Amino acid sequence: MVLSNYNSGWREELERYIGMKLEYVPLDIAWKCARYGGLREHYPNFFAKSGFFAFFLYDIDKFWVHDLFRLFLVDNALNASNVQRITFDPKNADEGIAFLEDMVNRGNLVWVSWMEPLLVFGVEDSDRGVLVHWYNPVFAPEGTTWGRDELERWWNWADFDGAHLMIAPTGISPGTNSEEFIIVELVKLAVQNKKIEYYEFGDTKIPFGINAYSAYASDLRNPDVDFLQKSDDGKLERTSWFDFAIYSQWTQTFAAHSYFSRISSIFPEDEREALKRASEHYGRCYAHWIEWEKIIGRHPDRETFYARIKDMKKRSSAADVVIKARDELEKALGALEEFLAKKNISTDEKVS
Repeated sequence: MVLSNYNSGWREELERYIGMKLEYVPLDIAWKCARYGGLREHYPNFFAKSGFFAFFLYDIDKFWVHDLFRLFLVDNALNASNVQRITFDPKNADEGIAFLEDMVNRGNLVWVSWMEPLLVFGVEDSDRGVLVHWYNPVFAPEGTTWGRDELERWWNWADFDGAHLMIAPTGISPGTNSEEFIIVELVKLAVQNKKIEYYEFGDTKIPFGINAYSAYASDLRNPDVDFLQKSDDGKLERTSWFDFAIYSQWTQTFAAHSYFSRISSIFPEDEREALKRASEHYGRCYAHWIEWEKIIGRHPDRETFYARIKDMKKRSSAADVVIKARDELEKALGALEEFLAKKNISTDEKVS
């Protein structure tokens, strides 16, 4: 079966937000799968409910740190949006294919783990064996098809826990989590994360949050730091910090700005004002990142992209803007601390 209308309603929702930049494929795919199953949560609010706006990591030689909390964030967003789902971790490719076929036959899209998650919308038998139809906004924006050989390569690409995890949203349970409960938990997460300077990953300490902003700005200003240095396999991995590794993180400030603005109306005036101020500061933080993008961010011409990264004047200007964004982030977190204080909630209370 092929669910050919898998992308119904995407354009209408995304066009509501003129000029919006909001990126992170794991959450994008999760929202699209859940929407097909009945979710009507607005796109930026879904991202905000993941809590990703409360995270920011930077390590010049570890671009993948931006993706460390993938499953935590997806689960957070789905839980906070009351999305029912079936999760399956297959032991082999055949088990995975059988699950995909079962879910699609029941009318469900499936989030499938890979380098970036896939949205599976069809499974068919053919003369050359099973065919799996999938979508990804980066690798296959118009959709594509895998046969058995590609599925085997997908299975063999990695062997860590959750490398082949599948999530099939099946419906919505209205009222399971109230909006007030969700926002308090998100604010507690953001405020508690403010205290973290480094995230310990194995033996490595990765700059986190406010400290990560400062570390990134410092590297931008330092002429001894070469963002065009090649990795051992000859790749320009450090340039990810002018592309997806950093876009997926700073664009979350748009989600926070949008969500706190919308949700503030359900609270009493003093609490509402604190959330509105947080929204305003997240919005200003986002605006500074847009300025950063114009100076040194993505560019359609690769040579121009690399030339800008080499230009120390541009790097210094970009660093100044990152510091301005950091300062607005600190103010946003200060407003969120005030919100908790007005509700008499300690910042030491554990996030549920």
